[in-house]
Amino acid sequence: MGKRTSAYRLLTSGTVEELARLASACRKVLAFLLVPFVLASLSSAAHAFPVGPRYTVSTWGIPEGAPSDVRALAMTSDGFMWLGTGTGLYRFDGVHFTRMEPPLYAAVPSGIWALAATDNNGLWVGARSRVTLLEDAVLKQEEYLPAAVGPIRQLLMAPSNQPVAVTSNDVLMRSADAWKSILPPVDAYRTTYYSAFRAQDDALWIASSEGVLRRDPRSGAIAKLSTQAEAGHFTQSADGTVWYQDIQYGLTAFTSAKAIQRWPGEKGHLVMSVGTDVLVMAGEVGLRVANANPNQASDANGAFPRQAIVEQDDALGKLAARDLLADREGNYWAATYDGLARLRTNRLIEPWVGQSGGLAATGNGLMVLSYETGLSQGGAALTNMPLPIKEGTCIYEDAAGTVWIGGRNQRALVQIKDGRITTLALPEMPDGAYVAAIGVDQAGGVWFTAHPGGTYRWHDGQWMDRGGFTEMPRYGRSYALGEDGRFWAGYANNKIFAIAGHTLKEYGPEQGVGVGTVYSVAARADLVAIGGEEGVDLLLADKFVRLRASVGLMGVSSLLLTRGGDLWINQSNGLVRIPKAELAAFMRTPSIAVRAEMFDFRDGLKGSATPTPPLPNAAEADDGTLWFSAANIVRINPENIPRNVVAPRAKILTVSTDRTTVRAGSEISLPQGTRAFSVEFAAPSMTDPAKVRYRYRLEGVDEGWREVHGVNQASYSNLPSGNHVFSVIAANEDGVWDKVGAQSRIEVPLFFHEHLWFKALVVVIGGLVLWFAFWLRSLQVAAQVRDRLRERSKERERIARDLHDTMLQGIQGLMLHLQVLSDGLTQGDPNRRSLETALDNADTLVREGRERLGDLRGLEGAIDLSDYFREILESLRGGSRVRFTMSEEGERVEMTPEATDEIKKIVSEALVNALRHSQATNIKVAVVYDARAFSVQVIDDGIGIPDEVLSAGGRDGHWGLAGMRERAQRVGGSVEACNVTDGSGAVVTVRVPAASAYARRRPGMSVLLAICDRLGWRVRAASLLGRRTA
Repeated sequence: MGKRTSAYRLLTSGTVEELARLASACRKVLAFLLVPFVLASLSSAAHAFPVGPRYTVSTWGIPEGAPSDVRALAMTSDGFMWLGTGTGLYRFDGVHFTRMEPPLYAAVPSGIWALAATDNNGLWVGARSRVTLLEDAVLKQEEYLPAAVGPIRQLLMAPSNQPVAVTSNDVLMRSADAWKSILPPVDAYRTTYYSAFRAQDDALWIASSEGVLRRDPRSGAIAKLSTQAEAGHFTQSADGTVWYQDIQYGLTAFTSAKAIQRWPGEKGHLVMSVGTDVLVMAGEVGLRVANANPNQASDANGAFPRQAIVEQDDALGKLAARDLLADREGNYWAATYDGLARLRTNRLIEPWVGQSGGLAATGNGLMVLSYETGLSQGGAALTNMPLPIKEGTCIYEDAAGTVWIGGRNQRALVQIKDGRITTLALPEMPDGAYVAAIGVDQAGGVWFTAHPGGTYRWHDGQWMDRGGFTEMPRYGRSYALGEDGRFWAGYANNKIFAIAGHTLKEYGPEQGVGVGTVYSVAARADLVAIGGEEGVDLLLADKFVRLRASVGLMGVSSLLLTRGGDLWINQSNGLVRIPKAELAAFMRTPSIAVRAEMFDFRDGLKGSATPTPPLPNAAEADDGTLWFSAANIVRINPENIPRNVVAPRAKILTVSTDRTTVRAGSEISLPQGTRAFSVEFAAPSMTDPAKVRYRYRLEGVDEGWREVHGVNQASYSNLPSGNHVFSVIAANEDGVWDKVGAQSRIEVPLFFHEHLWFKALVVVIGGLVLWFAFWLRSLQVAAQVRDRLRERSKERERIARDLHDTMLQGIQGLMLHLQVLSDGLTQGDPNRRSLETALDNADTLVREGRERLGDLRGLEGAIDLSDYFREILESLRGGSRVRFTMSEEGERVEMTPEATDEIKKIVSEALVNALRHSQATNIKVAVVYDARAFSVQVIDDGIGIPDEVLSAGGRDGHWGLAGMRERAQRVGGSVEACNVTDGSGAVVTVRVPAASAYARRRPGMSVLLAICDRLGWRVRAASLLGRRTA
């Protein structure tokens, strides 16, 4: 409880010395404890921690999903890493470990000791005496070596892409589908073989119990280069030197096929070339990186001299590496008992191990202010500079290149100009006061803030409280001079002030300030940025706007606007770079989130930057080098940042539904009825897999590419059956995109009712049903018409009877009475002649009356219309210059009386009109008996019917066409009048449906003929039914 109380008091009321010591201790704790665990767990599955100034080691163990007992490593051309373990084969994409096992993958034996990748994305797997070839995780071959050669120790590829197996008793190459020894008879060397290596010249180097052997790539001749070797590993440096390290004789270098140097103190069983001049050695001593100079002498212990060691971390000896691998991106991997380890080159260079503090760039150099050690000048090493100040808390370089330094309990500011050190006395300060911020305005006035003490400005030989601006708060946090001459002063509680000459302007929450305490200000002519606990704000149109980025901005302690226009941010979880182009885009559209780049513990940064003295912790040298401080000091050249130029190759792995999971390929078939599925994909990227970005789309569903980060699965639902094409591409951490990508056609088989033929059949059946319904309705309408016609016929018969029994009988009686009167008169009597004339007229009237009664009774209903038309035409020919013709088509059918009566009158009217108005020389009557309807056309070659008559439906005051249409409608028919298209005459067509026109029809025959006629089968159907067609 006492310790907790003391810590609380220290944080709330401690002196600056205690606070500075606490901050330094916290940075060291964060460097070695928090970063490897907390930060790594937030951003990657691996534990990562810098091991020295050049490299960072990341480890994957069982908690991260890695297998244990990893014995062999290989990388295929698609970028996947393969791990051979005691429990089987695993695939690694940088994030996920996948065990190769059924049902998705081929069954691979356990107890794997060797792996070798082929040039065509194949993988040879060696387990005891069993050799298996996989291509794209599919089993292609499985063979057994002869029992006499012993278990497999290593697999590698010969120049012809043929596998070579190193066993305990022999070295074999697969040729012509058989494994054959490439060595002389075994008793020539008496025995055990440890490892082999394919050199740059394709020579095969072999380590055995009899020494190191070299097999010539052309002749196949074997040469012995040394007589001593134990279990170990080969590598080759860029200058062609071949190195062999074993656990008994140490490290040996071979140049020009000769052993030229040996370092017996460098014992181990793994060695690897790194870059152009260093070696990585892993053994019981841990990780050692040394200059690869084959001519350098060993020290007294037979090891590399101290000056040759570039980097060393003894703790990594606990990894107990068993195999090493260099990937295509420049990373180095070790297989361990506990899992997997990666050695990655830092992008941030740490020139001086274990240093931190406030920074000021002077020319191309650097000054470092440490609370404990004072001021140091950067070079090959940090050189301490004598200062009249002990506990430095703030360092600042003004626009003129003068460096100002303040501290705790100091009576003056230190001024360094051109190597000369002077002091500037401070006003009276309380005990324990420390300088928290220093700045110089455009007029040369020196500003400083002391806690406690206040803010002062030195000008014209005197200190002025707050530079005369008493409305400003007393305790400032940061200062900056902009290129436009405005001097900026940052404060707590979201306040910042701009001073231009004698003018003071305040910005607060009303003007958009929202970073909390303004710990840093960066100002140029066109941009002002402020940073604090809550992030970064930019000044746009005289208001501050929150800067949103693709990475979180928080806990800002220093901002740096570089000469190139980029914004660098030193914050609690690392360094953030926002390119100039992104800043310009944000200033145009403040609603966007800029794309930013993060540099953190995986790049060589240790600990966490905090806004505690000494400050600032960022600086830019004249040559453009950027310096940053956290728990260590690092530098980076923004114009030459190491980049990963290898694009990750996207690959579709599996497609899953709620019922099954299948391996992806170019074509995938899912179960019928699948309406939702998920696609899993990967893009192996080993340098920084947590930053891989994907773009994917499903054709016909996604309008464009969907971009995701940190997600390797796409899910879709409510999908129709059929073919779906899924595509995916990927980019690495530096934005290098895979231009090819991966694509799979995913088929969901159609149900029978989803096929096009079924839909067409439904349409046809639906059409037939509609047609049948229409036909039934036509029959119903025809029946109704017939019923109405029958009723009319009965009514006409009744009227005819009544007229016959009344009017005609009365006329007959009257005629008899007149005849009696006539007979009583003499022959010459004029009255008799009058009566006889009246009787003749009455007789004519009776005869006409009987004819009209016959019409009413339908006495001529049985008359054949064709014959009737011929009689009319014959009667019209007499005395006329018009030529009349008639044609007939189809089988004659008995007509209903009602239809016959109306058709006769319609055709008669049409003929009369043609004779009167058409001025024709030819008139034709065309009669058609059709299964669907009866029709008659009256065609003339005259002057035609005027357009206004056709559009109006008749002439004014004339009712010929209107009367014909009304008669046709009475029997369910129609009349159409039109002109011939070439302008030579007119056509009047009367058409009556079969149901209304024909008196007798065989059930079903007319319907069948109508269907067949629609389908073009009328002739054949009529012949089958024994009916004649025209």
